[in-house]
Amino acid sequence: MKFYEDAITCLGQSKVDVLRISDYNTTGLDEDRWYHLVCSTGSSPSRSSSGGSFGIGKSAPFAASAIRTVFYSTMLADGSVAFQGNTRISSFKDDDNDIHRGVGSYGVKNEERPGVIAIRNRFDIPDVFERNERGTDVIVMGYRHSDDWEKRIIGAVAESFYVAIIENQLEVIIGDEDKQPIIINRNTLAEIIDRYVDDEDTILYYKTAINPSRVFHDDIPGIGAVDMYVLIGEGKKHVQGMRKTLMKIHDFSRLRTLDGEYAGVVIVRGDDGNRELRSLEPPAHDEWKLDLGEDNAKEMLKRLRWWVVENLRSIANEREATVEEIPELSKYLPQDTANDDRDPIFSNNGEQTDGDNETETANERGVTDNQNGKINISVKDRVANITKPGTTGGKSKRVTVHPGTGGGGNGGEGAGEPEGNTTYADVSDMLARTKELLVNGKKLYQITITPTKDDTGDIRIVGIGDGANFPLDLLSAYDESGNQLEIKGETIKNLSFVANQTKVLTVELMSSRRYVVGVA
Repeated sequence: MKFYEDAITCLGQSKVDVLRISDYNTTGLDEDRWYHLVCSTGSSPSRSSSGGSFGIGKSAPFAASAIRTVFYSTMLADGSVAFQGNTRISSFKDDDNDIHRGVGSYGVKNEERPGVIAIRNRFDIPDVFERNERGTDVIVMGYRHSDDWEKRIIGAVAESFYVAIIENQLEVIIGDEDKQPIIINRNTLAEIIDRYVDDEDTILYYKTAINPSRVFHDDIPGIGAVDMYVLIGEGKKHVQGMRKTLMKIHDFSRLRTLDGEYAGVVIVRGDDGNRELRSLEPPAHDEWKLDLGEDNAKEMLKRLRWWVVENLRSIANEREATVEEIPELSKYLPQDTANDDRDPIFSNNGEQTDGDNETETANERGVTDNQNGKINISVKDRVANITKPGTTGGKSKRVTVHPGTGGGGNGGEGAGEPEGNTTYADVSDMLARTKELLVNGKKLYQITITPTKDDTGDIRIVGIGDGANFPLDLLSAYDESGNQLEIKGETIKNLSFVANQTKVLTVELMSSRRYVVGVA
């Protein structure tokens, strides 16, 4: 009733407010696009790099209309035109109890079936709605607005499309016909943001895109061209993600790879990446969600996030090169890895374990609450004793185990012996740290390995004892991208290591007991 009362009031006025949204330097709407925008509900053209996916956003103009009426006018490159109006209200019954649809259209009579179709003769289009240049108008009749409608639209454009404006892909002109228009382009954007944008994140991301401390360009297999801009010294350690539409979409949050404050903007420009990321977006197009897409899209998003993390890590390494390290101190400190407090797109967020249910063979470091005596943080982070199969400690050389020889356990004969030839990676010069995680009720161990040289081969997961190490049979193992690794007994097979590049492995043991876990 409120809607109909307001609509009747609107139509009773001598003039109605109209919001006209016009685009230029565009193609106009061909038959396919016209049908999906004007004639259908809940559908969208299947185009890999387009912005929308669900066909829902086209309903937004009706919500802004006091009479739920919108007109569309388009012109193509060849001069052909189309014009049509739609009204969407509730269905109703007439005096004969017949139901009438709540959707009405303004156009010309369809000779083939009941209804109307678009006006294609430009001389039949009212002058006020006719276009003289290629492009499209969306005209909202009875525009419902507040007194600050201009400021709100200007702020929304600057917040969502600042990169498109910076790269001269978009210019927006906003204003009442009786006022001087406000122009938003690359030359005016800084002033626009200063006057109309209150969101501190938008201001920071704009500074990142316009004056970055570091720029990264890459071509990622399966994704295509990707750019990232990083501003060091300001920000809350977030990276904003967008596709080739250059509209803000996703927020990679809680990336603790780089010490200190920073902000980043990552743009996926490749067609493959755009197609897959588009499938991960909800109707609002305001995030990338793993539970929406197919497996290949999910893997692509994980690869993209790790590309972001690795580039941030490279900045951290450059900065750390100028810092003097205290020998042997690092082994007593937790290593900040990309899995720490990771982005919600990953399902295996780690929780710090509480209490101590069983006796361990090494001391644990914890933080005790003096008021209640409970351990509220108990993160196990240790440097493993590095051993080779058949040894009890110290350095060892690369070992190849052949059928019928020893090669596992506490130096015993044949314990954990693999089938066929097995070449183990040389872990003697690798730094390995282990952190215990509780994930969805499962006890996992996150092992961070930093090699000093390139190498390939298998590694063994062992428990660190007082006098000797012992093998720990594995239930599963995953790399930092979430890929499942091949395992056999206590062995993770076919690993590749690159000098000074950290590899993060997450393993689940057959046993539910707690161990001091290392690699050998």
